[in-house]
Amino acid sequence: MDLKSGLLFRGAEERIATNKRQTTCPLPRKLIAHLRRARKRTTRYVIEYDGRRVQKLRRSWRSACEAAGLGKDVTPRTLRHTAVTWRLLKGIKTWDVAAYVGMSEKMVRDNYGHHAPDHLQEARDAI
Repeated sequence: MDLKSGLLFRGAEERIATNKRQTTCPLPRKLIAHLRRARKRTTRYVIEYDGRRVQKLRRSWRSACEAAGLGKDVTPRTLRHTAVTWRLLKGIKTWDVAAYVGMSEKMVRDNYGHHAPDHLQEARDAI
């Protein structure tokens, strides 16, 4: 994560490259401000425990969900789906949403396109 440029690099340097997209994306401005403040109180990792990098997020994820009042059915994928849906509902173009979350535009259109406010608008107005 680069807080100066405001970018999140999803693919860890030591990870073996796969076909899964792990695109770099800009961080939301409000999040950058929180991360900069937190940076002053922590070491070098975004998620750490006792000054060391957290390797597995299972317990941390459960604790975060409990603190947020989320059910046990909520997974990181649930939040990803929510992020895509909310962006489409706000009228963000499928191309931009796809690039931001690291999906193909086809996947965004096929699986989430019905959430876009202009979904089928051109077809509706053609008559």
